[in-house]
Amino acid sequence: MKMTARIIQSLWRGWWWGLMGWLALPAMAFHARMELDPQVVRVGEAAELRIVVEGVRRGVEPQLPPIPGLRITGPHTESSMQLSWVDGRREQAQSITYRYRVLPAEAGEFTIGPITYQAGGQTVELAAQTLQVVGRENPTGERRDVTLDDLVFARLTVSRDEVYVNQDFTLEFAIYSRDINLGRDISLQEMPESGLQIQPYQELQRMREVVDGEIYDVRRYRTTVRPLTAGTVRFAPQLRVQILVPRDRPRRGFFDDPFFRGAFADTEAHPHTLSVETVEVAVRSLPTEARPANFTGGVGRFEFDVNVHPRTVQVGDPLTVTMRLAGEGNIDTIGAPAVEDSDHFRVFAPRVAHTDIERGGRRGRKTFEQVVIPRTMVATTIPALTLYYFDPEAETFRAVTRGPFTLELEASDEVAPRTVRGVDRVDGVPRVVGQDIAYLQSTPVRWRRLDEPRWYRQPWFWALQGLPPLALLAVYVAARRRRALQADPAKARRYRAPRAARPGLRQAAGGLSRKDTEAFYSGLWQGLSAYFGDRLNLPPGAVTLDVVQAELRQAGADDAALSAIQHCFEACEQWRFARSAAAEPARMRTLLKECRSALRTCERISR
Repeated sequence: MKMTARIIQSLWRGWWWGLMGWLALPAMAFHARMELDPQVVRVGEAAELRIVVEGVRRGVEPQLPPIPGLRITGPHTESSMQLSWVDGRREQAQSITYRYRVLPAEAGEFTIGPITYQAGGQTVELAAQTLQVVGRENPTGERRDVTLDDLVFARLTVSRDEVYVNQDFTLEFAIYSRDINLGRDISLQEMPESGLQIQPYQELQRMREVVDGEIYDVRRYRTTVRPLTAGTVRFAPQLRVQILVPRDRPRRGFFDDPFFRGAFADTEAHPHTLSVETVEVAVRSLPTEARPANFTGGVGRFEFDVNVHPRTVQVGDPLTVTMRLAGEGNIDTIGAPAVEDSDHFRVFAPRVAHTDIERGGRRGRKTFEQVVIPRTMVATTIPALTLYYFDPEAETFRAVTRGPFTLELEASDEVAPRTVRGVDRVDGVPRVVGQDIAYLQSTPVRWRRLDEPRWYRQPWFWALQGLPPLALLAVYVAARRRRALQADPAKARRYRAPRAARPGLRQAAGGLSRKDTEAFYSGLWQGLSAYFGDRLNLPPGAVTLDVVQAELRQAGADDAALSAIQHCFEACEQWRFARSAAAEPARMRTLLKECRSALRTCERISR
């Protein structure tokens, strides 16, 4: 009964919260955005315009104004809903996506929007999107020879060409390519090896760009660089890319099927090195004039906050000074100001309690903690703490001061004097006045006999040690056999002959079951020609009865096998050229059986 009541209560609560969420959803604030992908196309190439509305249950279709030169069709509407439980309450998030197809009819630059969208009594404005359309022909009308350097090249840009020591700047590589297929592997060579701290590279979203009237696919990689010494840094790197080109190779067995080769097995990679135009960055030293004595090396812009806890302590009790830094710059290497040791305070060195640096190393937060102990009742104030840092934008030193901090000191409790008693002895012998503590031992999970051998001494363990050498031997034998077959095509065809005959024999069996005479004899001939073509290493069209009998007779075939093969060939030739072969199911079944027996006999002939 209690379980039933709980189930009913849960269902009622879920229905109630669902109803409240459904009623409150239209009044919630919604968000909308407009996206265009790609933003650069050719005439006749379509782009997709998406308007995503989040936080509405039912939306109104956006109205796009007509734009001369663009044909906009749609929209195709997609709705999605996500349910989640937060603090025992069910929350649902709904979104609607309107997809439009944008097809340009002429070259030029077109602006879509801005447009106004209304829902639930609220209005938002969607930012405009720009579509650049390039004509199919060269704008200059001149024909020129196209080289590989025209199809793929790279560019290097830096955010600043003049920085201070420890001032971060961004370095971005862009690889432009058109009409070729580039691999994923990209290596960067000949970068400066000293004096710089370079963060891991981050791949940005791919885009398109028009260069000299041609559309290029652009891959971009960005990193953050921090110079550690003054001087001039020269960036003249080389990018090594892989150009994938199709290749035509013969089939080499079952595992050469596209399913096993993978998506890129039919292409081969050709390395190509892209030279990048040299870029120089001048690194300046921090000014020595007006440099504060307590400068801890911060370069950038920072915020500083200090908290002291507890504020009410006794003399000799520790308190913690927490210093929090946040901002943009070398947050990972900056130090914190500290309370100095004095006659009134005993201090310990600050330690880093927490560090949170965003990807790229340019922004973050850092927390320091320092333990301070008042020595006397006079230590009622912790002096102010000042963070000094250098602002490279203003080219000056700045200071952020927090404090001083007032403490409430209480007199420490008097400690009772400690007495040390000697050992109680009777006639010179120590007297036991109590028993020592006997610690409890946990019960073992599994009892083991003392004479039971360990697992690594069991026979099965030593038997398993032989599996890796056997596996390695099997791989070696398989690889050696594969190389032998690759070196001897005739031998490889010999091993492939039974497998080559199976599709034709299956077709013949299917034609027999369907009473399809044409399919039966066609499959039978296909199986015979495929088998003997590979078995005797004959070119297509050279499989005839005379050639087959001569080869088999030379290999030592008996008269019964030669007669059976002759019967199969003659039956197939009568159907192929005269359509006069037997069509009775019984005789066709006998012929198929005789053909399979003859092929098995040929397999036992060594040649």
